Amino acid sequence: MSLEISSKLGLSVWNIREHKDDRGLFLESFKSSIFSQQTQDVRISQVNVSMSKFGVLRGLHGIASTSFGSKFVTCLKGRILDVVVDVRPDSINYGEYEFFEISNEGRIVIHVPSGFAHGFLALEDETLVCYAQDFEYDEKLEYAINAFDPQINILWPLGIDFLQSKKDSEAQSLSEFGDQFPNRFQ
Repeated sequence: MSLEISSKLGLSVWNIREHKDDRGLFLESFKSSIFSQQTQDVRISQVNVSMSKFGVLRGLHGIASTSFGSKFVTCLKGRILDVVVDVRPDSINYGEYEFFEISNEGRIVIHVPSGFAHGFLALEDETLVCYAQDFEYDEKLEYAINAFDPQINILWPLGIDFLQSKKDSEAQSLSEFGDQFPNRFQ
């Protein structure tokens, strides 16, 4: 694994090494000794896998906490446009986002720290996304921000019929989120 720092938001991005032979493929997608060199002490509490068809837009989601709420995201099959939004109120990058294209050919893992909202758009059918997180799901702490909020102004690809859950399509704006959790990351 090799580490890069994203240019816009300073996120940690790891390139995953593939080990291929006649039997198939082996990936080492998470190794705490490597990840903890760049991030805080890593304690994975839950691992999720989602399967999505083309056009599915999941997110923007996060956990309102300072002590946990980070995820390690990768795409196991298919291709996604992954988006991370800075929602820390005191950040100079507040409301800014960064895209990453992740696929089963360009394998990377992105660390989404606490204070950032996360979502992705499936660009192929049967896309598998895996995210390991340092928290167990708790709906009282979860937030959702509308992926089409004009304040964030994410430039999604054109010509796609987006498919969202009701919760995501009716999610609050970034400013409503700020009103709901005014001291969320302090």
